Amino acid sequence: MGYITVSGDSNGDLHDANMHNEKFGAIASVINGNIGRENLLYPNSEFIITAEGIHTQGWYRFASSTSGVPTANVAGNGSGDLHAPIASVIKIPFTGTFTENVSVVICKTSGYASGNNLSFVLQKASTVGGTYSNVGNVVTNDCTPSSGAFELESITLTGTTGQTIPAGHFIRLLVTNNTTGSDYPPSLTMTARMKTQHV
Repeated sequence: MGYITVSGDSNGDLHDANMHNEKFGAIASVINGNIGRENLLYPNSEFIITAEGIHTQGWYRFASSTSGVPTANVAGNGSGDLHAPIASVIKIPFTGTFTENVSVVICKTSGYASGNNLSFVLQKASTVGGTYSNVGNVVTNDCTPSSGAFELESITLTGTTGQTIPAGHFIRLLVTNNTTGSDYPPSLTMTARMKTQHV
């Protein structure tokens, strides 16, 4: 929305219809089409991010938890392997704040031994191939189903709500295999909600 400019009055000016029409016309020309009921009720826009990774496909692998340079574009099943779903590497085009903790739905598989927890953390960097740092807490979770071959579970990445990502920065979901041997990273879906000022 542009700036509203209204000319000032002086003592003794004649307040006639033309003067009022000019002033209110200047205001209306800027407001019309730019402010609606939703803008006044909800001054922030909501932005919802979803990303997924499939058990053995759609992953980047990294040499360290801070590196933004992939060493492979396929999943690995080695001890301590570091992964990010390809779809989770996202550029945020505005300065946005998470309105709730990021959630991740994982598909547990019997390929993981019980107690061999994986870790999940949201990260950010100023450039896509730059140095990444954690946004919120690292969350560990057992990926072994309680019964059967598969089981869905929703986990919460605590500490992400209220965190702000600057405009032009990148985010990703880093998934780390446990250090005692693992299966490939689990299939998962990440959901994040952000708010930003209307533009």
